[in-house]
Amino acid sequence: MESDREALRGQIGELRTDRQGLLVKLDTLEKDRRSLLLRIASLEEDADRVALQLAEALKAGKASDARVAGLGERVESLTGAKASLETRLAEREAENRRLAMQLADEIVARRQSETAASSDAAKAALRQEDLTARIARLEADNAGLRQRLADTLAAHESETARGAALSADIEKLRARLAARQQGDEAASDDAQTADRLKALTGRIAQLEAANADLRRQLAGVVASREDVEKRAQELARIGKEARERAQALESAGKQAAEAAAAKAAAQAAESQELRFRLAAITRRLAAIVEENKRLAAQLDDALAAREALSNEADELGRVRAGLDERIKALVKQIAQLDEENKRLVRQLEEERQGGAEAEARVADLTERQAALERTRAELSRELSKLRDRNAQLRANLVAALRDRGSLGRTAATLHEQQADLIARLDAVEKEREQLRKRLAAAQKEGRGLGAQLGAADRQIAQMRSASAAQARQVLLLSQQLIALRRQLLSIQEALETSEAQGKQQQLKISDLDRRLKAALVREVNELKQYRSEFFGELRKTIGAREDVKIVGDRFVFPSSVLFATNRWNLQEGGRVELRKLAATLKELAKGIPDDIDWILRVDGHTDARPIRGGSNLELSARRAIAVVTFLIGEGIPAGRLLAAGFGPHHPIDPGRTAEAYQRNRRIEIRLTQR
Repeated sequence: MESDREALRGQIGELRTDRQGLLVKLDTLEKDRRSLLLRIASLEEDADRVALQLAEALKAGKASDARVAGLGERVESLTGAKASLETRLAEREAENRRLAMQLADEIVARRQSETAASSDAAKAALRQEDLTARIARLEADNAGLRQRLADTLAAHESETARGAALSADIEKLRARLAARQQGDEAASDDAQTADRLKALTGRIAQLEAANADLRRQLAGVVASREDVEKRAQELARIGKEARERAQALESAGKQAAEAAAAKAAAQAAESQELRFRLAAITRRLAAIVEENKRLAAQLDDALAAREALSNEADELGRVRAGLDERIKALVKQIAQLDEENKRLVRQLEEERQGGAEAEARVADLTERQAALERTRAELSRELSKLRDRNAQLRANLVAALRDRGSLGRTAATLHEQQADLIARLDAVEKEREQLRKRLAAAQKEGRGLGAQLGAADRQIAQMRSASAAQARQVLLLSQQLIALRRQLLSIQEALETSEAQGKQQQLKISDLDRRLKAALVREVNELKQYRSEFFGELRKTIGAREDVKIVGDRFVFPSSVLFATNRWNLQEGGRVELRKLAATLKELAKGIPDDIDWILRVDGHTDARPIRGGSNLELSARRAIAVVTFLIGEGIPAGRLLAAGFGPHHPIDPGRTAEAYQRNRRIEIRLTQR
């Protein structure tokens, strides 16, 4: 895209350079027109001076042949100069038309300068109209000259009439002279008549001389008039031709300007439409390129997901194999434990039936059975972990199947997008062909668009190549998906097999759990029995103290029995009661089987009132620890004792009275299972 922009910038620079060249040419034409207009104005001034001189000569009626000839030569010179100027003007007009046509062509070829060229054509048309107006004014001046020439000819005709009248007078005088000469023959001696005749003869001679001179002048004037009329007719013809040529030039200029403007407007509209179409195609190509990139990213993601699924499938296979081996080993070990347990049970029954002499044997078997139960419990926990792992693997498999479906949908979507891209590429190709035909019709405009079209062709070729690459990637992805489906099917089959084996193991584990629960129930019942016995013996030992109570499975001592207020050191009375408790517990512990993991728990509680120098929680914990420490000193194993402090957080009476506070200050002792 950057190269296309650079090419467009270069074309715009060339168009601007050509536009500057055309403006320089137009300035040169404008200067030539101004020079011609100045020359025409100078000729018009010369024509005005000649007309003035001719009018003055005609008014005076005394124009000499030499002056008339000079004026004729001047008129001929002016006529020749005017013809030369008209020739040059015609050449300039032809040059102007040629430049106008060239300008119109360059306007078509250079779409960026069409507005400026239309403006220059309009200016040229205005200058043409101004020149036509000036020629019209020159024609009017020529008409004035012709009118002045007509007036001069009329004056000449008047002079001719006067000469004719003078000739008539001379004839009359001659007739009178002849008559008088006849009268004088009768009176020849009349001297006065002779003198008068002499005077008349001299007058006649003068008149004849003057008449001859007038005739010569009249002949010269007539000749000059004919010459002037011819030249006036020539001037009229030249003016008419100039006017017609000016009108023709004006019409041609208007038509050329209108045609150029219409053609420029049409070319501008078509160029604008082509630019819009090309911009639209460029945007579509950019969108397709972006779509290509997005699809490539999706393909990369799909390939990465496929790789991750493949790795996870491998991991699942390895884990499944490990689980199979572990489950087999567990099943084998559980079977061995079951056999050993059965064997031990049989031995235990046999030993029990054997009597008291085999108590040591029974104890050993009981301990071995307890060890087997613990081993079974550990195996059960491990099998539970394996079941959790199996469930996790099953969830992973479900996720993998979902991912596989997602990959399938992604592949289908990619196929659809690929087909859509191909259809869009075909549409772009068809539109590009149409644009190519349009651009072929606009040859000069097409040169600028050719580079862009070539870029579009290259982009389309790149897109086709990318599309083909994507098609190959989609095919490869489809093949990989098929292989992945096969792997997942094999994993599914292996998992189903593992689940079937797991169900069998689950049945065995359920049976073991059932048996274990039954054993635990027996142990709990036995512990309850010993607890009841313990509480009964303890009640007997302590005696009928109303402040020491049995609440559920707890033996509750008021703190006042064991400790002083805000103290955690045992009082002597408390020590006495705890010795009784320790003796009873030691005696009872002898009859508790070793497989019952019992423990004596001591809980310390206080009221909610704050104390000085510490906290209620700390006080309750120290009191419980003091009781446990004393019992250890009395021979109770430390592993069978547990101390805990709860402070005021577990009251048995929520009241705020002194009696409620007293009931809440207590030590609770319970016999329970670890």
